[in-house]
Amino acid sequence: NVLAATWLADLAGVDLSQNTGTALIGIGGQTAEVTFVEVELRLYAPDVGEEYVPWRCDVGFVPQWQAPFAVVLGQVGFLDQFTVTFHRGAASLAIEPWDTFDTRFGTRPTA
Repeated sequence: NVLAATWLADLAGVDLSQNTGTALIGIGGQTAEVTFVEVELRLYAPDVGEEYVPWRCDVGFVPQWQAPFAVVLGQVGFLDQFTVTFHRGAASLAIEPWDTFDTRFGTRPTA
């Protein structure tokens, strides 16, 4: 799942009372009750001719977030929307449309 700090919901104006459910999730060696809210996320993509690539997904907001970063991009909500390629030698990462995997490897991805 995509997870984020609760304080980020406050900054983004996300109303946690409009939640789609709650769940106990293990993160950072702790268990937290996470509140899920459907939100529109936007990926900045200057090379596709648009300012942002938007998509909707449930984001789990975690109270008392301990990590030094504000968001975890999960398999559900992010990696099921995009093909992500990391290249250590180039110190780069590419985020491409979901069906890029099929074009590159001749295999249909399944959701």
